[in-house]
Amino acid sequence: MRKITITFLCIIALFSMTIVKFCPAELSSNSDSTQFESKISECLKKKDYSRALTYINEMLKYDPRCIDCYLGIGILNYYLGNYQEAISFLNRTIEQSNIIDEGEKPDAGLVYIILGIVYDKIGQQEKAKEELSNALKYFENKQDWEVVFIVEAFLKKITQYNNDTSSETSDKR
Repeated sequence: MRKITITFLCIIALFSMTIVKFCPAELSSNSDSTQFESKISECLKKKDYSRALTYINEMLKYDPRCIDCYLGIGILNYYLGNYQEAISFLNRTIEQSNIIDEGEKPDAGLVYIILGIVYDKIGQQEKAKEELSNALKYFENKQDWEVVFIVEAFLKKITQYNNDTSSETSDKR
């Protein structure tokens, strides 16, 4: 289970690094964009997630519809241990992605993977399984077999954990 969780955290880490390349339209035409990108990048390298969150919130002020800002805020809240906030912003990412052009959407499959990880972290294994199953739908037609393998393995571990826990509970009765 530990190896699978570490793999997922690596996926999240790589995905969170993409935060710095997405800036609101109002910023992309001037040097503020580069400043935000470099500040966020530096914060992520130093694992200063609180400060990175501050900069992404600043970006969100320029464009409240910046879907990648919601995603970044969700990921950073996960790293900070603010799991309910992470869930809220990750769900907002999905909601916002339903109203924007296809080319501007983050990879919904990865958002669902992150949601699954957060739910697992807070002990809501059934909800984690639901979100990870949603993620698999986005990878069915892609050549991302490594991601599918990891998600399926994680789902299996959650199911196994649930079965082990329920059998222990019934043994105690």
